[in-house]
Amino acid sequence: MPTEQAARVACALQDLRTQGAAAFAYTPSLKLFVDLRQRARAGHIAADLLALGLPANAISRASQCLLAPFSGPVEALGWMYVSERATLLHERVRRHLVTALPDGPDICAYIGAYEGVVGQRWNELGHALDKAIRSEARMDDVIASARSGFRTLIDWSRNTRSYARGA
Repeated sequence: MPTEQAARVACALQDLRTQGAAAFAYTPSLKLFVDLRQRARAGHIAADLLALGLPANAISRASQCLLAPFSGPVEALGWMYVSERATLLHERVRRHLVTALPDGPDICAYIGAYEGVVGQRWNELGHALDKAIRSEARMDDVIASARSGFRTLIDWSRNTRSYARGA
């Protein structure tokens, strides 16, 4: 993928992560289940893009993915599962970027944010899910929310491919 396309995808990802962080932050009672400060990473993408030399106004023009606050912790935790799932690959991607690109070490703030704590974050999310799900109905709600999150991610990905091509 050419650098310009990669930068466009990263800009769109910055928007998606920022919108997701805001939706989590405004979800009633979510902080009773998860410490959101430990999961804040959206600003790291912007730092990576600035390190690549992208102007701030280009970052702010990224495609928009609008997410409303979730109705409650159960819905938010389903979406958080989707959002956090990619972190399982971040260390491998970071190692590749550091060795393959001259600017590699300078552009890995986002994917390096969980370095050494990915397992801990997944355990915390698992405990939060265990705490929030106290019935079969709640389990079904989390699964429905995760499915909705995956559908939104797929739609966002399709739109981002068009945006990356400059369409």
